Amino acid sequence: MRPRPRCALAILSVILLLPCAADAQAAGSPVLDAPAFVDRLRQLAAPLGTLEARDAAAMAASIPDVQRVRVRDAVYDVSLREIRQTLLTASRRRDWPVARRALAETLAVMQREVEASLTPASQDRQTIRRALDDVLARPAFARGRGQMWRAELRRRLQRWLADLFGRTIGRSRGLRAIGVVLAWTAPALALIVLVIWLTRIGLRIRREPAIGIGALAPPRAAANELADGAVALAAQGRFRDAARAAYRAAVRRLEEEGTWRTDDARTPREYLRLLPAAHRRRATLARLTADFERVWYGSPQATADDWRRFLSALEDLGCLPARRAT
Repeated sequence: MRPRPRCALAILSVILLLPCAADAQAAGSPVLDAPAFVDRLRQLAAPLGTLEARDAAAMAASIPDVQRVRVRDAVYDVSLREIRQTLLTASRRRDWPVARRALAETLAVMQREVEASLTPASQDRQTIRRALDDVLARPAFARGRGQMWRAELRRRLQRWLADLFGRTIGRSRGLRAIGVVLAWTAPALALIVLVIWLTRIGLRIRREPAIGIGALAPPRAAANELADGAVALAAQGRFRDAARAAYRAAVRRLEEEGTWRTDDARTPREYLRLLPAAHRRRATLARLTADFERVWYGSPQATADDWRRFLSALEDLGCLPARRAT
């Protein structure tokens, strides 16, 4: 069954009208010359010093989103949307005094820039024109001359479609009601399509076989295993290596107790500073750190007497049972 031409035309008309909504207000706003625009900015800035938040919405009602300004032979669309939005939300802002001062500064900057563009007529006309173009091209001003023809084209297309819609089905059905229905229908359809697309992607991922990459990192040895390794090194007479293994066992033991997460880049003194002075392991770790630094960094040889101190520390930390320290 073929769709009715009028229905298809109505849908096309509303879809094309939606992007043009932002330009409708600019088309209806009066065109001000540069001096009048400066006066308008001055009028807006005057009451801001004492403007209460509850009165800001009334002031916002007199400000358009886009103000058209004529400079010589060109008409520019100057965006006032952010200023208007700030005033509309003033009653919900806790920082209204700060926002109010920022608005006053913004209006003052815009006023100074436009006034600076109104240079005396005795100056070179080309220099004046270049300076004015530079001012109106700044971020404080919206779309310049390069976008004017597109805005005018959209406005003409909007008027043509509105007239066409009014002559067809617009007489029997309200344009506003149909626009509201389509405005809610389009996002709903887009949401449904997005949900279907995400569901299909999820099902596709579930059907794909998992890729086995193995263990991401080798598991760390337990503190008692590291301590047993230190005892084995000491039995071979390698007391210096045994001291290093004993210190690693102590650090690992404190990690198992939840004191910290080990980091290979951390120095023994940095580990010691992580422990509060009142920590129950503080004294033992301090003695062990001092012995380890003396054996590992200060002396090329370690003795059995040095190893006995490490055994005592491992016993205090619970890395070795008491019988192993005898």
